[in-house]
Amino acid sequence: NKHMAVNILDMVKGAVSDQIIRQIGGLIGQPDNNKSSTIFETATQSILGGLINKASSPEGAQDVFKAIENQDDSLMDKLGDLLGEGREAELEQAGGSAIDLIFGDKQGGILEAVAKFLGLDGSVVGKLLKMAAPIIMSVITKYVKSKALDAVGLGSLLGEQKSSLSSALPLALSGSLGFGSFLGNTTESMQNAGSAATGAASEAPNAGGSVMKILLPIILIGALAVLGYTIMSDEAPSNKQEPILESLDTESGTAEH
Repeated sequence: NKHMAVNILDMVKGAVSDQIIRQIGGLIGQPDNNKSSTIFETATQSILGGLINKASSPEGAQDVFKAIENQDDSLMDKLGDLLGEGREAELEQAGGSAIDLIFGDKQGGILEAVAKFLGLDGSVVGKLLKMAAPIIMSVITKYVKSKALDAVGLGSLLGEQKSSLSSALPLALSGSLGFGSFLGNTTESMQNAGSAATGAASEAPNAGGSVMKILLPIILIGALAVLGYTIMSDEAPSNKQEPILESLDTESGTAEH
């Protein structure tokens, strides 16, 4: 993987100048540059978490990829002008559709969680997220196009951001955003992984079936050999053959679903 060492959060930091942070801070009533910088970082981390989550399914990755294909490449070049000339509404409009795509019907809860964490008004955070979303999308777009990644490549690029986001995003916020399950090695994430695997298995019943066709004769030959050995061996209890046959039934049963 060529993009293994890429850190999107660092790329966003590199792309956003102090002047941009100052302008965004001014627009959301946060004139202190250090504070507005922290606030902006929290917003980009929350959006990246949403993107990682969204792109974790092939359909989601395809949706994000489509949005990236339609992204305005020149946004970062004219960002200072948009913010400085009072044209931030253009940025917020682009951000609104990005937020809809990333968070869907969860956006209300996400906005509330970020607002509570930052101690800011919901409307201020809404404006902040809408301004931050096109910025992070532009940074990702630039990278995706420079490496000619497809939707699958984009999905793996975002998947690889989990560890850097996990260490950057405060635990309290990660939990209230509902990101704990896919960022941490919690039992919940293990269950999610399990259900995802079950989903994948159910999506490919033919593949499972053909594998079973190959495996079944091998299992049966093995079982017959064990049965033969059991019958010939005096020590072995005679009821040993039932579980073997039962296990065969359950195995082939689950494979067919």
